[in-house]
Amino acid sequence: MKKFVSLLLALLLAAAAPLTVFAEDSEMMKPFEGLVTEVFEGGFLMEDTEMGILQINVDDNTILDGLLTIEPIAVGMYVIVDHNGMMTRSIPPQVYGVRVGCYTLNGVAGEITPEGVLLTGDPIFGDVFVQMTPTMANVFPGVPMLVYYDGVITMSLPGKVNARYVLVPEVTGVVSEKDGAGFALTDAEGNTYRILTSDSLLVGQLAMNEEEPLPGAEEADALVAEEGAEVAAEAVPEETVPEDASAETEETGEEAAVEEPAEAETIGAEAAAEEAADESAAQETANPDVLQDVTIATGDGAEETAQSAIQWGDGDTVTVYHQGPLTVEAGMDLLALGLLVQR
Repeated sequence: MKKFVSLLLALLLAAAAPLTVFAEDSEMMKPFEGLVTEVFEGGFLMEDTEMGILQINVDDNTILDGLLTIEPIAVGMYVIVDHNGMMTRSIPPQVYGVRVGCYTLNGVAGEITPEGVLLTGDPIFGDVFVQMTPTMANVFPGVPMLVYYDGVITMSLPGKVNARYVLVPEVTGVVSEKDGAGFALTDAEGNTYRILTSDSLLVGQLAMNEEEPLPGAEEADALVAEEGAEVAAEAVPEETVPEDASAETEETGEEAAVEEPAEAETIGAEAAAEEAADESAAQETANPDVLQDVTIATGDGAEETAQSAIQWGDGDTVTVYHQGPLTVEAGMDLLALGLLVQR
């Protein structure tokens, strides 16, 4: 009887062990997602948004979903990988892809809101509202969009998706030969394009990041400020009071001692408020994600004036959002729909 009880307990413990392992592994089952960087036989490399470079191993048992049911995995695709929770300690780490999905929408940007963009003309879903984050691509009305999402679309009209990665046709370079019809744009690789513009061109300004201070720069600035304050204090002349004003000073001394600090505090508060506002404006200007003074043409004269307020010309670096295609070749004529001037 005791042997039977012992055997029964051993069987119960053995049955409970896999459940414990499954519970621990379930915490690691969050899908990986990111851009494919290399494809090879039996798998591919991807740059996961959190883990960095990973090797995903696949075989005939791997389920391919979304766009991958009709197209092979390719470099540049944004994929979502379900895995079995096991990862090697190699560099890069390797996981087995249980399911690999790639879900896309293709269309043209329509109405733009703070939450996202209404994409129109997708071949399958028609109009879809694409919810985007501020770190994704800048989008102008009329610009073609390739949207990678998580494979989930709501049943509302229009349907809604959460974008994971967005591509729009854009090219950045230096302006030259600007005229009434457009300008030449030369990118960092030396490729030159002819950019065609129109009166409906949307113009904005993109503030660039300030350079990070060198090591020790903050301490040096603090020391310079401290020395400057000492020099300024020494340079202030001592106040002199005329002899005939001494009596008046004695009578009003107490009142002045009360009023002067209050006035000084008021002036100091105003100065501090102005300084804080200046710092806030500087930080906002330094943010590369801040789109400033975007002009949307609706046909009235006020907006034409607003467009001309952003000056740009030969020698300026600009990003052009054009009518497509996504991949461009040197010498192509591109119709600009939006323009961001880098300052």
